[in-house]
Amino acid sequence: MEQFDHHSEEFAEQWRQIYAGMRHTCPVAHSDRHGGFFILTRYDDAKRVLRDHDTFVCGRDLTFGDNVVRGGVTVPTNPVRMGMMEMDPPQSQNYRQVLAPWLSRKAIDRYRPRMHEIVSWTVDRVIEAGNLDFVDDIANPLPAMISLDYFGLSLEKWNDYATILHKAVYREKGSALQLAGLLDDVRDTVRERRSAAGTRGDLTDALLTAEVDGAPIDDELVTELLFMLLNGGIDTSTALIASMFLYLDEHPDERTALAADATLIPAAVDEMLRYFTPGPASPAQSRGRWTSAAVTSSRETGYGWRWVRPTTIPTSSPTRSGSNSTAPTTASTCPSGSGCTAASGRFSRRWRWRYCWKKCCAGCRTIASTAARCATTPPSHWSTATSQCPRPSHPDHGC
Repeated sequence: MEQFDHHSEEFAEQWRQIYAGMRHTCPVAHSDRHGGFFILTRYDDAKRVLRDHDTFVCGRDLTFGDNVVRGGVTVPTNPVRMGMMEMDPPQSQNYRQVLAPWLSRKAIDRYRPRMHEIVSWTVDRVIEAGNLDFVDDIANPLPAMISLDYFGLSLEKWNDYATILHKAVYREKGSALQLAGLLDDVRDTVRERRSAAGTRGDLTDALLTAEVDGAPIDDELVTELLFMLLNGGIDTSTALIASMFLYLDEHPDERTALAADATLIPAAVDEMLRYFTPGPASPAQSRGRWTSAAVTSSRETGYGWRWVRPTTIPTSSPTRSGSNSTAPTTASTCPSGSGCTAASGRFSRRWRWRYCWKKCCAGCRTIASTAARCATTPPSHWSTATSQCPRPSHPDHGC
């Protein structure tokens, strides 16, 4: 790839190999595409961008001296601000506090019976046919219906919303106009419900009745926040569910194990979410000079950044069909800081050792020889009989 372009067909087909190659040979790269931006692939660099809010910012319109720079969390910048995703602390934290109670485990548990109804309806409508297209019939409608229902928007519009958001992701011609129509529809719903705010007790109600800095959230920002949640709840979830079930179809022994013991499912979902994450990167702008392990910036102006979470994956881990990629075996691919925190009893034995091995491996900052060991198979003491992960400093795995 001459110039890194995450919207190219080449990247879509070979993204694992491209990221692995960059991490191995060029951990900080620059691309002239989409106005120019840097790509950071090392764990420490990515972590710094996420945590250093004084230097790296995600806001939309950023002032640098006499210039206003368009920021945001997409490259190129979306025409519509993505709610609190494109804000910086403390502003973003204020809106996060409003939404957090609705995304907690307790809140989801209260919604669980309704979720089961929607799942049953989705399956019932295709089960009599004796066959189905998993993405079209299950992975596509479920996230859309559950998202719209939980947010308090019109459930009947799930197909329209899902279709528009999917098309926008792969940039089908005319999708921008359709996306603007979806946004107008959400805006109209917000305006209609403003007069009766507080009567329905759903997430939209929570936004309409909340106050931030002593004032109600205005209709436009409520619309933005709902649009952000729709983007996060529909297309990304469809992609993740499809990837998970493709993996299980290709690994029937794993599917059988999960079907036989439901206690394995939470750990399996966490691990697949990590490995098949539909959102592995997000840009930020630098306020001034910055230094990574490899380069120092030459100007005190805004830069487009794209950070990529560089997780080292053992070759026995879930791999998408056709990727044929192997984790690099250099020291830079074994990032520090993640450690192994799984306690005895958190996972059943089969998934526990797999999960812990990956976590501990990702926590090693080692020389090439131990990194190579990380990328292959667990040592002998990591058997399926292991009841608890060794400490991250355990000498047998080189951390």
